[in-house]
Amino acid sequence: MAASPLIEYRLQTRETYGQRVFPDGRVEEWDGSDDEDDDDDSAWRPLTQLSDDEVAQVEKGLADSGFFALPPLLDSPTKVHDGMTTTWRVSYGGHRHNVVARGTGLEAYPVLQKLNDLLQLVIGQALNRAADTS
Repeated sequence: MAASPLIEYRLQTRETYGQRVFPDGRVEEWDGSDDEDDDDDSAWRPLTQLSDDEVAQVEKGLADSGFFALPPLLDSPTKVHDGMTTTWRVSYGGHRHNVVARGTGLEAYPVLQKLNDLLQLVIGQALNRAADTS
C-alpha cells in the first residue's frame, strides 16, 4: 500500500488543479482531469522533490496551523458563490482531517490561506532548485 500524502489540496473551478506532498518529500500535481476518483492515482504526476528541511517546514506549518480544528465544511461567508471549491486532505501526527471550502477564495479562510502560501513557497523553492541543477 502506498504512503498517504501528508497534505493534499484540489482546487475546482471549471477545471481541477491540485498538489500533494508526501512525507518523503515527493510532490505530485493533479493533471487537470475532471475524474475525481480518490482511488485513481493515475491522475497524479510527479512535480518535484522537497528537501528534508522543506518537509519539516510543511510539518511545522501543519502543527501550528489550526487545520485540525476546522469544521469539515466551510461554506461561503456570503450568499455569492464563485463556483470554486477547494478540498484539503491532511494526514499528520496520527490525525487525518478533510476540509471542503466552498464559495469564495482562500482569503476568506486564513488557516487555508497560510497553508497554501507555505506549500507554494516550499514547492517553488524545490522547483527553482531543480531548474538550477538541470
